[in-house]
Amino acid sequence: VAPLWRPHHLAGLLPLRPLLDPLGLLGGPKKGVILARTAWLQRATCTVRCRLANLKIALGDIERMDLAVAGGWSPDQAARQWIAHKRQGLKNNAGE
Repeated sequence: VAPLWRPHHLAGLLPLRPLLDPLGLLGGPKKGVILARTAWLQRATCTVRCRLANLKIALGDIERMDLAVAGGWSPDQAARQWIAHKRQGLKNNAGE
């Protein structure tokens, strides 16, 4: 038994499975939020704010980025790789 949370980079490395929590003692799923300085939000366009508000990142994607950072990548490198991968997937789905 290991008290891990998700996302966590070990989830992609080990055959882990969540334990049942029928009494709800561990709390429910958490949600992430994007934090930004007020001054930045005031400068951001409506389009940028709407895109950020609608941004959805799959748990597995977060764990892959976390694993990349644990392996020595910077958070920026991991995020840029995720963005590039998602852009390629969108192009492939659009038939480009």
